[in-house]
Amino acid sequence: MKRTFGLCVLFVLIGLGRAAGDAPIMKLDEVRPGMKGVLRTVFEGTKLEDIPVEVVDVIRRVAPGRDVIVIRLLGERIKGTGVARGMSGSPVYIDGKIIGALSFAWPFLKEPVAGLTPIELMMRVKQTDLEREVARNTLTWRRSETIPSVRLIERVLAPRPTTSFIGPASMRVLKTPIGVSGFSKASTDVLSERLRLFDVTVVQGGGAGAAGGAPNAKLEPGGPLCVQLIRGDLEATAVGTVTEVAGNRVYAFGHPMLGAGRIDLPMATGRVHMVVPSQQISFKLSSADTLVGKITLDHVTGIVGEIGKPPKMLPVTVDVRRRDVASVTHYDFEVIRDRRFALSLINAALTGTANVAGKPHTQSKVTVKATIDVEGYKPVEIADIYGGPQAPMSATGVLVMPLGHLLHNPFTPVNIKSIRIDTEVTPGDPRAVIRYAETDKHDYQPGDEVDVSVTLQPWREKVVIRHYKVKLPEDLGEGKLTMLVCDAATDSRMESGEMPHLGRPENVEALLEFFRRRRPSTHIVFRLSRLTAGMALEGRELPELPASVISVLGKQPPLGVSRFATPIVTRVGTEFVIMGRHQLQIQIVKH
Repeated sequence: MKRTFGLCVLFVLIGLGRAAGDAPIMKLDEVRPGMKGVLRTVFEGTKLEDIPVEVVDVIRRVAPGRDVIVIRLLGERIKGTGVARGMSGSPVYIDGKIIGALSFAWPFLKEPVAGLTPIELMMRVKQTDLEREVARNTLTWRRSETIPSVRLIERVLAPRPTTSFIGPASMRVLKTPIGVSGFSKASTDVLSERLRLFDVTVVQGGGAGAAGGAPNAKLEPGGPLCVQLIRGDLEATAVGTVTEVAGNRVYAFGHPMLGAGRIDLPMATGRVHMVVPSQQISFKLSSADTLVGKITLDHVTGIVGEIGKPPKMLPVTVDVRRRDVASVTHYDFEVIRDRRFALSLINAALTGTANVAGKPHTQSKVTVKATIDVEGYKPVEIADIYGGPQAPMSATGVLVMPLGHLLHNPFTPVNIKSIRIDTEVTPGDPRAVIRYAETDKHDYQPGDEVDVSVTLQPWREKVVIRHYKVKLPEDLGEGKLTMLVCDAATDSRMESGEMPHLGRPENVEALLEFFRRRRPSTHIVFRLSRLTAGMALEGRELPELPASVISVLGKQPPLGVSRFATPIVTRVGTEFVIMGRHQLQIQIVKH
């Protein structure tokens, strides 16, 4: 019985040993200058081609734990394009043994010379390393930080790489092309800017193949490997080359894609439309074909994938109605769920959706409604109206601000089930500036209704005068009372100072409720200077506390208790996007 068990263990170990690589490996110590071999890659379609190569030399310790094999590519086939972006990961063989993956290059070379990542380094990453890998660039906001945090969103929208590499004589990583389709120029420019610090280049490309892709598509050394960041009506796909397939594990690129550590991204086969020649450095124009698994690790020496079930992505639906050009456009696409990059990708994708029938006129009204469906919570619905030249771009903030805070909340991970955006563009600029405000008289009694006349200056139109009723509290004392007539942005800023507990949620539900309370920019707001003191416990208001208790607690609040001041506010909707503010005074008298 023991002997049988021992044999079984032996066979399992032998099987694991064979799974380390389908091709025999030539160790780095065996590689010598002048050795001849071939580089395997695809120039068109899925056809594998072998390019003759010669080893120039092995350069040791170009970076901590990094060695580089320098090769020269030979033959007529490579002369027209030279080393191209998208070739990253192309395996090099000598005497049938794999020595490494094409990974590095120099721009503007007179002959095709490149650097390889030794295959030993690429395949050194084990499953245990996957479990221990921790991303170093994950962001969150501190519980003490007031939301909404513009600084947080700026950091999330502009992720930074955790690793960088500069080799001998300024040898650089061969940048990974990210082909986009369905993107407007504005979207492409935004994505390029957001990822500019990474070793990637965003290029206009083609969409994925037909649903289901090629029935017999498979990943093989030298063939295209696609990582789908966005797929559907809008697509963004990173393209490289398979280095080795060992069992159900796939090794590719020979360098980081985004340097994200542990990841869960869709992995697909692909096809090369052509290699676009360039004097600086050429690139492969490719598109994804068939989903075959997932990328699980984005490591300093390459990416690692598993053949099998692909990961779930975040579905996004966008409807754009252009009343100015009688156009309706519908988008369905999916985005990776990696919270480090999802917001940047969504923001870039949405930036140009309103431009599908041409860029809206600078005097346009953009109405937008965003719905975020979060598992276990009531959906968050936020709507607003924008005007002016930046209106289409500003409208994306309706989604970006709450989504960024949700993805990076410090409480608990959330599962966002879906996102929906409804946008309508109509002619005419909706902006109006508050020029002046006055009341019908100067003296009022507590409980009176004040008639406030507000002079508004619409954009490039004649002034209009609107009358609004503001109810005074019954318990007002005698004396002067200041009234501020302002826009919603000013109101929000003042409220964050008066009621700070609202901007410091203690859980996901309170965070969602904060964004549900968001007030549209079409409100005109009347704020009275009298404030009522109150206390909050871990973000929850305590309305029944006597004034004496509030006074005592307010001097030295216990942990979790905060003091706030409730303003007397009247908010009224208008047909304009309100801008500006005006202050006036009235006298409270008692007869």
